[in-house]
Amino acid sequence: GVLTSTILRMRGVEPATVIDAGVAATLGELEIDLAHEFPKPVTDEIIASADIVVFFAEPPMTVRAGTRVVTWPTPPLDGLSDDELSAVRDELDRSAAQLAADLSD
Repeated sequence: GVLTSTILRMRGVEPATVIDAGVAATLGELEIDLAHEFPKPVTDEIIASADIVVFFAEPPMTVRAGTRVVTWPTPPLDGLSDDELSAVRDELDRSAAQLAADLSD
């Protein structure tokens, strides 16, 4: 899927202190290794340098004019079962594939 073939910078507005074990396992099923990763905050510099910013909830901040903002509503991941996490992952992969297709048009 697109999640394994695209370079993404994933950041959190309020990042956790560690990556959730269930999230790591779910992404591990796609051979995405998070062993050396850690939660990173969104910074003004990251937002300013992006052509497209995807939020998983309503945008909590403004972005520069001309930056495309996309919202993919997702549930809070805390406490989700493995099957629920997999469903969220698969939906995000479909959304990313659609975005990639839209960009190639």
